[in-house]
Amino acid sequence: MLVLLASLVPMAFAQDERPRFDSARAWFESARLDPWEFSGGLYYFRLRNQFPRWRTESEIAEIRRRVERAPEHPDRNLLQQIEAREQGLDFNIREAWFGPLGTSRVALQMADGFTTDYGIRPDGYWAMDGRWAGYFDMSGEPPPGRAYYEDDLNVRRNVGMLMGGGFLRNLTARGFVPTGFEKTSQTKWTAQFSDQTQKISVIGRWDQETGQGRCDEMRTLMPADASEGRYGSIVRLSGWRQREGISEPVASELSRLDRSGRVRMKTTLEDARPISRQRLDEVLERPRQRSVDPIRGRLNLQSIDDYRNIRRTAMPARVVGDDQLDPENVETDQMLSAESEPQSGISIRVAASISAIAALGIVLGIWLKLRGSSDVTNI
Repeated sequence: MLVLLASLVPMAFAQDERPRFDSARAWFESARLDPWEFSGGLYYFRLRNQFPRWRTESEIAEIRRRVERAPEHPDRNLLQQIEAREQGLDFNIREAWFGPLGTSRVALQMADGFTTDYGIRPDGYWAMDGRWAGYFDMSGEPPPGRAYYEDDLNVRRNVGMLMGGGFLRNLTARGFVPTGFEKTSQTKWTAQFSDQTQKISVIGRWDQETGQGRCDEMRTLMPADASEGRYGSIVRLSGWRQREGISEPVASELSRLDRSGRVRMKTTLEDARPISRQRLDEVLERPRQRSVDPIRGRLNLQSIDDYRNIRRTAMPARVVGDDQLDPENVETDQMLSAESEPQSGISIRVAASISAIAALGIVLGIWLKLRGSSDVTNI
């Protein structure tokens, strides 16, 4: 499947190969149908996600009162997020190295220093945090919560939303159908999309001189609000600039606003550039005990679980360094069960954090459906 997708992706990424369109409508139709997912080159992106404080003092005080009265109150996690933001723990940093489709590394660092990484290679994939690593293959159904290779396309599409036509590609990939397009001035256009539950309006610009367009804003309109004309959420791009080696203009900032216009999350593109094949190969190397990772430095892994070439119901082999141990000679409470979630707190956090990395697409879909009605957590 990945090979088929890769074969559909155009290879023209260099700036001098950018196509020139005669009209905004022609650019729009091309951009929304283009399966471009960074597969025509090798790229590195570094993004910082921040969660600005947007609740008032009185709202925070009310949340605290609810939690104090009921220790098991569902708002306890929300209060913890708010308190973390007040302490400056209100951000995470995501780095991504993209090669051909099905080849990538993603690294996530939380504000408290916790890190999670995964690498997708042609011969399988791996994941790790500071103390644990796992090896996986592409055959059969992966263990629960371990299908990291499925994240590759999602991450590409959602980092790609920072590109000029990224909103349009993302909507098409999610099954939205265009229902209207209008050029509102010499330099501006608007388009409408819909699926079974939502209507989305995209606002953008058109540059006749370069024959290129871009998307500036995406607004979600839920059916229940149609009579009032109210939008459930807004995603806005700003700080456009041309980056060396990337064909489309790239936005430096993506902001998610709720229906009242308050910024719930801000993503800042701190770096974007082409990389060499040698660099990609380096960051895709499987983590090994006491090896030196090009991103995390010297590793001190306490356990490595090898899920390759085993039945889904089997226990993974425990690997230390380059030696493979018999699973029966390792205490079972130290092993990861292939039938259940990881048993240790660290491994649970690994699974949760890596699932969050897919990150912008799944979270954005949830965000759009909730209409900004709830807090946004890590992406």
